[in-house]
Amino acid sequence: MRKTIIILFIAALQPLFAQQETLIRSDKFTSGGFGGPVLKYTSFNNSGAMIIGGRGGWIINHSFVLGGGGYGLTTQVPVDVLDGDIIIKDSDNLYIMYGGFEMEYIFRPLKVIHISIYTLLGGGSIGYRSEFQDNHYDCGYNMGKSFFIAEPAVNLELNVTTFFHLAFGASYRYTNGANYKLINDDDIRGFSGIITVKFGRF
Repeated sequence: MRKTIIILFIAALQPLFAQQETLIRSDKFTSGGFGGPVLKYTSFNNSGAMIIGGRGGWIINHSFVLGGGGYGLTTQVPVDVLDGDIIIKDSDNLYIMYGGFEMEYIFRPLKVIHISIYTLLGGGSIGYRSEFQDNHYDCGYNMGKSFFIAEPAVNLELNVTTFFHLAFGASYRYTNGANYKLINDDDIRGFSGIITVKFGRF
Protein backbone atom coordinates (compact mmCIF):
# COMPACT_ATOMS: atom_id res chain seq x y z
CA MET A 1 0.00 0.00 0.00
CA ARG A 2 2.78 2.38 0.96
CA LYS A 3 4.60 1.64 -2.31
CA THR A 4 1.44 2.39 -4.29
CA ILE A 5 1.00 5.75 -2.53
CA ILE A 6 4.63 6.70 -3.28
CA ILE A 7 4.20 5.80 -6.96
CA LEU A 8 1.00 7.86 -7.21
CA PHE A 9 2.68 10.81 -5.46
CA ILE A 10 5.64 10.76 -7.87
CA ALA A 11 3.26 10.53 -10.84
CA ALA A 12 1.33 13.57 -9.57
CA LEU A 13 4.54 15.62 -9.28
CA GLN A 14 5.89 14.66 -12.70
CA PRO A 15 4.07 17.45 -14.64
CA LEU A 16 5.77 20.02 -12.43
CA PHE A 17 9.16 18.94 -13.77
CA ALA A 18 8.08 18.76 -17.43
CA GLN A 19 9.59 21.21 -19.87
CA GLN A 20 7.90 24.57 -19.59
CA GLU A 21 6.49 26.12 -22.75
CA THR A 22 7.75 29.67 -23.33
CA LEU A 23 7.45 32.32 -25.98
CA ILE A 24 11.15 32.04 -26.84
CA ARG A 25 12.58 28.51 -26.52
CA SER A 26 16.20 28.38 -25.42
CA ASP A 27 16.84 25.14 -27.33
CA LYS A 28 15.88 26.86 -30.60
CA PHE A 29 17.14 30.38 -29.93
CA THR A 30 18.60 32.33 -32.85
CA SER A 31 19.82 35.89 -32.94
CA GLY A 32 20.55 38.32 -35.76
CA GLY A 33 20.25 41.93 -36.73
CA PHE A 34 19.73 44.32 -39.59
CA GLY A 35 20.01 47.95 -40.62
CA GLY A 36 19.19 49.96 -43.68
CA PRO A 37 17.64 53.05 -45.29
CA VAL A 38 13.93 53.82 -45.44
CA LEU A 39 12.05 55.93 -47.97
CA LYS A 40 8.52 57.15 -47.24
CA TYR A 41 6.11 59.05 -49.47
CA THR A 42 3.40 60.90 -47.56
CA SER A 43 1.52 64.17 -47.25
CA PHE A 44 2.03 67.13 -44.92
CA ASN A 45 -0.22 70.18 -44.91
CA ASN A 46 -2.01 68.82 -48.02
CA SER A 47 1.27 68.65 -49.97
CA GLY A 48 3.05 65.54 -51.18
CA ALA A 49 6.32 64.97 -49.33
CA MET A 50 9.28 62.62 -49.11
CA ILE A 51 10.72 61.32 -45.85
CA ILE A 52 14.14 59.68 -45.69
CA GLY A 53 15.57 57.84 -42.71
CA GLY A 54 16.84 54.55 -41.44
CA ARG A 55 15.95 51.74 -39.11
CA GLY A 56 17.63 48.76 -37.54
CA GLY A 57 17.11 46.15 -34.90
CA TRP A 58 17.93 42.93 -33.10
CA ILE A 59 16.16 39.90 -34.59
CA ILE A 60 15.16 37.11 -32.20
CA ASN A 61 14.26 33.68 -33.63
CA HIS A 62 13.88 35.18 -37.10
CA SER A 63 10.56 36.79 -36.07
CA PHE A 64 10.79 39.27 -33.17
CA VAL A 65 12.56 42.56 -33.78
CA LEU A 66 13.50 45.16 -31.18
CA GLY A 67 15.11 48.29 -32.59
CA GLY A 68 14.64 51.87 -33.57
CA GLY A 69 14.47 54.32 -36.41
CA GLY A 70 14.88 57.98 -37.27
CA TYR A 71 13.28 59.97 -40.09
CA GLY A 72 13.25 63.47 -41.53
CA LEU A 73 11.32 65.48 -44.11
CA THR A 74 13.52 66.14 -47.15
CA THR A 75 11.20 67.92 -49.60
CA GLN A 76 9.82 71.44 -49.44
CA VAL A 77 6.34 71.71 -47.93
CA PRO A 78 5.03 75.32 -48.04
CA VAL A 79 3.39 76.66 -44.89
CA ASP A 80 1.63 79.93 -44.11
CA VAL A 81 3.18 82.42 -41.71
CA LEU A 82 1.27 84.78 -39.44
CA ASP A 83 2.79 88.28 -39.41
CA GLY A 84 0.76 90.17 -36.84
CA ASP A 85 -2.80 89.82 -38.09
CA ILE A 86 -1.71 89.11 -41.66
CA ILE A 87 -1.32 85.58 -43.03
CA ILE A 88 1.51 85.38 -45.53
CA LYS A 89 0.69 82.53 -47.90
CA ASP A 90 3.33 79.78 -48.34
CA SER A 91 6.05 81.99 -46.88
CA ASP A 92 8.18 79.26 -45.25
CA ASN A 93 8.70 75.52 -45.47
CA LEU A 94 7.87 72.87 -42.94
CA TYR A 95 10.62 71.16 -40.93
CA ILE A 96 9.95 67.77 -39.30
CA MET A 97 12.16 65.11 -37.75
CA TYR A 98 11.04 62.15 -35.66
CA GLY A 99 12.18 58.78 -34.37
CA GLY A 100 11.91 56.29 -31.59
CA PHE A 101 11.67 52.68 -30.47
CA GLU A 102 10.33 50.10 -32.92
CA MET A 103 8.86 46.62 -32.35
CA GLU A 104 8.24 44.24 -35.24
CA TYR A 105 6.83 40.76 -35.73
CA ILE A 106 7.63 38.83 -38.93
CA PHE A 107 5.25 36.11 -40.06
CA ARG A 108 6.82 33.03 -41.74
CA PRO A 109 10.20 34.79 -42.09
CA LEU A 110 11.93 31.92 -43.91
CA LYS A 111 9.50 32.12 -46.85
CA VAL A 112 10.68 34.10 -49.89
CA ILE A 113 7.72 36.49 -49.57
CA HIS A 114 6.24 37.18 -46.15
CA ILE A 115 4.45 39.82 -44.08
CA SER A 116 5.56 41.82 -41.05
CA ILE A 117 3.86 44.32 -38.77
CA TYR A 118 5.61 46.88 -36.61
CA THR A 119 5.06 50.04 -34.60
CA LEU A 120 7.23 53.05 -33.88
CA LEU A 121 6.74 54.87 -30.59
CA GLY A 122 8.72 58.03 -30.02
CA GLY A 123 8.90 61.75 -30.47
CA GLY A 124 9.74 64.44 -32.97
CA SER A 125 10.25 68.10 -33.58
CA ILE A 126 8.35 70.45 -35.88
CA GLY A 127 9.29 73.92 -37.04
CA TYR A 128 9.64 76.26 -40.02
CA ARG A 129 12.59 76.48 -42.34
CA SER A 130 13.01 79.98 -43.76
CA GLU A 131 14.76 79.99 -47.10
CA PHE A 132 15.22 83.73 -47.27
CA GLN A 133 15.88 86.11 -44.41
CA ASP A 134 16.95 89.72 -44.96
CA ASN A 135 17.36 88.99 -48.69
CA HIS A 136 20.07 86.40 -47.97
CA TYR A 137 19.86 82.65 -48.36
CA ASP A 138 19.68 81.31 -44.86
CA CYS A 139 18.76 77.61 -44.79
CA GLY A 140 18.55 77.91 -41.00
CA TYR A 141 15.89 76.19 -38.94
CA ASN A 142 13.35 77.98 -36.81
CA MET A 143 12.74 75.13 -34.39
CA GLY A 144 9.36 74.98 -32.82
CA LYS A 145 7.57 72.25 -30.91
CA SER A 146 8.23 68.71 -29.75
CA PHE A 147 5.51 66.10 -30.19
CA PHE A 148 4.64 62.45 -29.54
CA ILE A 149 4.33 60.03 -32.44
CA ALA A 150 2.97 56.50 -32.89
CA GLU A 151 3.31 54.95 -36.35
CA PRO A 152 1.99 51.41 -36.93
CA ALA A 153 2.93 49.79 -40.24
CA VAL A 154 2.56 46.63 -42.31
CA ASN A 155 5.16 45.34 -44.79
CA LEU A 156 5.34 42.83 -47.62
CA GLU A 157 8.94 41.62 -47.49
CA LEU A 158 11.04 39.83 -50.11
CA ASN A 159 14.08 37.72 -49.20
CA VAL A 160 16.35 38.71 -52.09
CA THR A 161 19.44 37.01 -50.62
CA THR A 162 20.37 35.66 -47.20
CA PHE A 163 21.72 39.10 -46.20
CA PHE A 164 19.56 41.45 -48.29
CA HIS A 165 15.79 41.91 -47.90
CA LEU A 166 13.48 44.42 -49.61
CA ALA A 167 10.16 45.51 -48.07
CA PHE A 168 7.19 47.48 -49.37
CA GLY A 169 4.59 48.72 -46.93
CA ALA A 170 2.22 51.32 -45.58
CA SER A 171 1.97 53.12 -42.26
CA TYR A 172 -0.24 55.61 -40.46
CA ARG A 173 1.42 58.48 -38.62
CA TYR A 174 -0.40 59.58 -35.45
CA THR A 175 0.93 62.62 -33.60
CA ASN A 176 -0.03 64.51 -30.48
CA GLY A 177 1.24 67.93 -29.42
CA ALA A 178 2.48 69.12 -32.83
CA ASN A 179 0.61 72.42 -32.67
CA TYR A 180 3.02 75.10 -33.83
CA LYS A 181 2.00 78.49 -35.23
CA LEU A 182 -0.47 77.75 -38.06
CA ILE A 183 0.33 74.01 -38.17
CA ASN A 184 -1.42 71.42 -36.00
CA ASP A 185 -1.61 67.65 -35.63
CA ASP A 186 -4.25 67.30 -38.34
CA ASP A 187 -1.82 68.82 -40.85
CA ILE A 188 0.89 66.22 -40.28
CA ARG A 189 -1.04 63.05 -39.47
CA GLY A 190 -1.60 60.62 -42.32
CA PHE A 191 -0.65 57.55 -44.31
CA SER A 192 2.72 56.80 -45.88
CA GLY A 193 3.93 54.41 -48.52
CA ILE A 194 7.23 52.80 -47.45
CA ILE A 195 10.23 51.20 -49.14
CA THR A 196 12.76 49.62 -46.76
CA VAL A 197 16.11 48.12 -47.69
CA LYS A 198 17.47 45.69 -45.06
CA PHE A 199 21.01 44.41 -44.77
CA GLY A 200 21.97 41.97 -42.06
CA ARG A 201 21.81 38.50 -40.59
CA PHE A 202 18.21 37.37 -40.62
